[in-house]
Amino acid sequence: MSAGQQLLVLGAIVLLSIFILRVYTTENSTTKNVITNSAIIKATGIAQTMLEQIQTEAFDSATVTKAVSSPAALTPVARLGKDPGENTITQFNDVDDYNNYNETDVISNDTFKVNVKVSYSTKMNPDVPSAVPTFSKRVDVSVYNKYLNLIDTLKLSKIISYY
Repeated sequence: MSAGQQLLVLGAIVLLSIFILRVYTTENSTTKNVITNSAIIKATGIAQTMLEQIQTEAFDSATVTKAVSSPAALTPVARLGKDPGENTITQFNDVDDYNNYNETDVISNDTFKVNVKVSYSTKMNPDVPSAVPTFSKRVDVSVYNKYLNLIDTLKLSKIISYY
């Protein structure tokens, strides 16, 4: 084999290597996108399910058995969270019981960490927590998963009002 032929074979091997590298890089990128999108879909489902579950509860412990006409009768801001004797999520009976609630869900061998925050909000500025009880509560559900590459934590929020 002459030097020219060896050079052509070497060039062909280099071109083939570059082509194979491109194919695997594209495949790797596609696989990452599929895994990330799957994690986003699962995290969104978990967050929506948690919000729907919270919405089925009474607005406040003061409204479980009777109507309330003044925000002053509602749970004080400092006491938002589980009531005494409520140790598991199945015992929660009002929205603010979920404040600082954490759980870990496993779906298809993926671990999702869920965190819930509940605060009072005002009609004029629902993104800023109110320092006093109001007839609106903001519920923030955050879901973390190691495959949520671009966003790290998925967060869904909802305003629940008392009528």
